[in-house]
Amino acid sequence: RDCLLSRGLGDVYKRQFSVCPKGVASSTIAYTIVERAKANNLNVYKYLAYLLSQRTNEKMSDEQLAPWSETVKLNCQN
Repeated sequence: RDCLLSRGLGDVYKRQFSVCPKGVASSTIAYTIVERAKANNLNVYKYLAYLLSQRTNEKMSDEQLAPWSETVKLNCQN
């Protein structure tokens, strides 16, 4: 087995969730969300927490939750 220190935790995560097609799709979505947050200079943890807390609000549109949204930037930048 590979040692966690020799390979990044991201590699371990990818291997765990890429065993079946649904795992690959879920892994791809999660990776895309994280990379878009990074590309928009957001704190990834804050952005993920914001998405999870706001998604229950049916008044929020997908556009308002996008990483380039001004509201998101105010709440989630480093």
